[in-house]
Amino acid sequence: MRHRLAIGTLLLASSACAFTNPDNTPLVTWSGEALGGPEAPTATKIATAPLAVALGVVDVVIAHPASVVDDAAKDAREWLWEVPVRGAATRSFLFLPRVALTPVLFSASWVARSMFNIPPHGWVAPPPTAEEREERLRALREEAAELRRQLDTVEEQIREATDS
Repeated sequence: MRHRLAIGTLLLASSACAFTNPDNTPLVTWSGEALGGPEAPTATKIATAPLAVALGVVDVVIAHPASVVDDAAKDAREWLWEVPVRGAATRSFLFLPRVALTPVLFSASWVARSMFNIPPHGWVAPPPTAEEREERLRALREEAAELRRQLDTVEEQIREATDS
């Protein structure tokens, strides 16, 4: 039972890992495109596997963590230093705790951004296209129709139960 729980937890955690997003592995993405992408012959993929593994390690251990340092710094600054504090006495009292917590929050944010697929600081999701909105609306209408059918069935069952 513990084995299954551990595997499930690992799979759930890895679904949001930074390395699952091609934007976070630029070397692997570049090399894959340069070597023919998904259409490359199997022999090419096998021959270049050691290169891909080495680039993957460099991406995961060096390139991506280095690319999120600025976002971690922005997080620490936003969480600790950009919070408005009224009064000189309060600001003075909070100065040393802020100084002490800055490296802790920076490190926590950096580790989290290095390990998980957290969007860059200030990133805003693009608005959905008209096709995406129509698809979502169609799916919602289908779901509403199914819920209406289920409700009608339950109401009918209730009527039959109260009639008998």
